[in-house]
Amino acid sequence: EASEKPSAENVDLINNDKLQPYLSTLPPGTDINALQKGFSDIRASWEKFHLTSVYIEQQSLSLRHELTTLRTANSRLTYDVADLRRQVTLLGGDVQGRLSL
Repeated sequence: EASEKPSAENVDLINNDKLQPYLSTLPPGTDINALQKGFSDIRASWEKFHLTSVYIEQQSLSLRHELTTLRTANSRLTYDVADLRRQVTLLGGDVQGRLSL
């Protein structure tokens, strides 16, 4: 309620010279405790969002690395298959790899 006394922490906040210009624009009777709680809730939500964002970014980098590794392996295997087909053809075999004897 607006009639409650501000906490000691909020008294320091109210008396802070740097914040005084901002606090003076608040309507009379503003509940500083509720305002401080609101800011704390916003800060906690932002921190949770930030941690989630960092985690997702790390996962994205990990998956990007894995994708690059898989693409490299795929390219290598594609080359190996093409090379084996050339060798089978040189030996007189067909596409299924059967040699004609």
